[in-house]
Formats: sequence, C-alpha cells, structure tokens
Amino acid sequence: KIRNSSGTEVMTIAAIDSNGDGYINFNSSPGTINTNGGDLVLSPGGSGNVGIGTASPQQKLHIFQTEGGVGAKHATIRLGGYSTVGPDIAAYRHTGNSNDQGLIFSTYHNSNGTTDTMTLDSNGLVGIGTTSLGAGAKLNVVSGSSAYTAQFSKHDADDGLFLHSEAEA
Repeated sequence: KIRNSSGTEVMTIAAIDSNGDGYINFNSSPGTINTNGGDLVLSPGGSGNVGIGTASPQQKLHIFQTEGGVGAKHATIRLGGYSTVGPDIAAYRHTGNSNDQGLIFSTYHNSNGTTDTMTLDSNGLVGIGTTSLGAGAKLNVVSGSSAYTAQFSKHDADDGLFLHSEAEA
C-alpha cells in the first residue's frame, strides 16, 4: 500500500480481496480507479466525467483523438466483434471547417470487411450506403448490390416529399 504524506492510502498494488482475487486500486482525490474480479471500475469525483485522450472531459464519457483531414475518421469506438474486428462508430470532419463534425456507423462482415453503412453530418443529412451526401437531400440511399440510388428531399418550393430514384452509370 502506498500512502501520501497525510497517511491516506492512495494506491494498493497486487492486493488480494476476500474471494482470493488479485486487484489494483488507485485512490486519488477526487476519484478512484480499481480492478476487481477482472472488471475495470472508474469512479470519477468532481464533475463525474471520464476522458479518454483528454485531461479535461466535457461529458460523462469524452473520447478525443486529433482529427485528420476531411472525411477521415477519428475518436472511433469499436463495439463487440470477434478478436480485432467489429462494428464501429466514429466521428469525422465532413468539411474544411474543423467544427463541422458528423458520425459514421460502420459494420463488419467476414467476407466484405468493414463497410461504412450510415453517415450523419452536422447539417442533419443522412446517408445509408454512402458517405457522399447530396446537397438538399436529407436522406441519400445507395444500394451496393444493384446500381440504384434514392434521394428524399423537399421538391422546389412545394411542401411534401420528393422521391427520386435512378440507376447509376
């Protein structure tokens, strides 16, 4: 056990709990990090926010990674999956302005690999099967197996929904 100058325990390394399991415990003001029974437990104090890649998290979970160029994914979360593969959710910059951030949802298939399945940009545009979002169309759908696309948008000044579908060349 490691104690600070006041005698308060701040770290326990290689301790054994009552079940005979080893654990590591870091106590710091105002929070704790410990392993117990194979789980990693974060108990933040202060704001209660946890940061990965940032020392000043702005939300309950804040994941930060320096962004790349336009269209490049960053701050990616991998969900489940087998071994090193699985579906992802990633932030991406969709214009030259670093503040224009969107999300890309990717799926994984054993023969196709990782595929960007759905895209959302900061203008509220949605793409399914495409990361190229058509100007003016709120929803862009592109089928990868047949060469057809569909765009859903407001048509001219008319209120209502305009559906346009055409074969790609």
